[in-house]
Amino acid sequence: MPSSKKRSVWLKVVCLSACVGIVCAGISITIAADKPADEAGAKPAENAGVKMATETRAAKAAEFTDPGKPVDPFAVPDGTVDEIYAYIKTLDKARPTSNDRTEMMNFVKNLIAARNKACEKILAADVPVEKKKPAGAMLLETIRISLQIGDPQAIKALETLPAKYEKLKMPKLAEASKSILLQVHLQMAIFGMPGAPPLDEVLVGFKKLVEKDPNPRSIQMVMAIVDRLSQSGKTAEAIDLCNWTEKTFGKSTDKNVALIAGMVKGTCRRLQLPGKTMVVKGKTLDGKPYDLAQKKGKVVLVQYWATWCQPCVVEIANVLKNYELYHDRGFDVIGISIDEDKAALEDFLKKDKLPWPVLLDSEAKESNAMRYGVTGVPQLILVDKQGKVVTLNARGPKLGEELEKLLGPSQKKVAESIKLPQLNVSGE
Repeated sequence: MPSSKKRSVWLKVVCLSACVGIVCAGISITIAADKPADEAGAKPAENAGVKMATETRAAKAAEFTDPGKPVDPFAVPDGTVDEIYAYIKTLDKARPTSNDRTEMMNFVKNLIAARNKACEKILAADVPVEKKKPAGAMLLETIRISLQIGDPQAIKALETLPAKYEKLKMPKLAEASKSILLQVHLQMAIFGMPGAPPLDEVLVGFKKLVEKDPNPRSIQMVMAIVDRLSQSGKTAEAIDLCNWTEKTFGKSTDKNVALIAGMVKGTCRRLQLPGKTMVVKGKTLDGKPYDLAQKKGKVVLVQYWATWCQPCVVEIANVLKNYELYHDRGFDVIGISIDEDKAALEDFLKKDKLPWPVLLDSEAKESNAMRYGVTGVPQLILVDKQGKVVTLNARGPKLGEELEKLLGPSQKKVAESIKLPQLNVSGE
């Protein structure tokens, strides 16, 4: 049985792969001024990002407007560097006054624009670089937020930062901005977005970045990118990245890095499954031995899932529907639960009984999930009567389409009166 430590690391990878959204939020690089902010002449907000509910201490902002004129909170004042830092603190305390989505988005955009302008004023001021560093970090973080809300000008702004920071003699920020820009370009290249650089060139740059700082989180990001490549149909590139990762870091002295690199090897094995046989072995929850190799002559869905995974639980309804339609024609399912809590799984199945067997992966001698580098659930793999994998993504309508190809049109219809189990999609 794999050690609990290995499973703990693996589950962290699963969670990262499941939650990862924007690639530019990936490899984290610590950004810090060489001196405390107070010594630099100003103390920035605890988080350089825009905080709608910040708990930072109230700062006394200088008055920059005429008493008779209405105050525009987003009008960046002229003044000393200290006064502009004080103004930024007032922005960090700002809150929208409306719940209307459009007005809230306009508020955020105006706030970001004002923050950017204020930071730029500080960076352009004739003061020592130490006093500018907090503004430099704020500017980078604000542009990252702009990327996340889809500001079309954010990428152009990001592209100017490496040269700006190098000119200002801020090497840490220069490296951080290069890293974020590289990951944004990678995202664009994977999905073929307008203006994206060639994918092979960006992947070369990404490999260099990971080699420069091979920590567990950066290797986890490699796995997330492998998933994105495979999901977008770029399987060859995904396999190449897997092979490079295992070869480069498989013997790392950092045990966690080496472990995750080994998992990438499993991912490579999974990506090459179509047209090949798949190994699934273990004991079902009721203690019976299971071996997928003994199921030849049946079409089998290998269902990786977990009770805490809402998309997994929702997908069960689709599998149940197709099970009802095709089971008597030779369709079976084997569930592989990656739950760590056996009691939670047993309680789930007591409430919502499933008509197919379930393996608890944590009790397997060799993990069926780690064998194939399954780092995100649900993962549904369909195997034909000859034991060969047909597809790695038999979810939603795809499952029914593939079953019709393999078993012919079903003569049955799932009546509307058939009640599917009331699945616990809340995770409670």
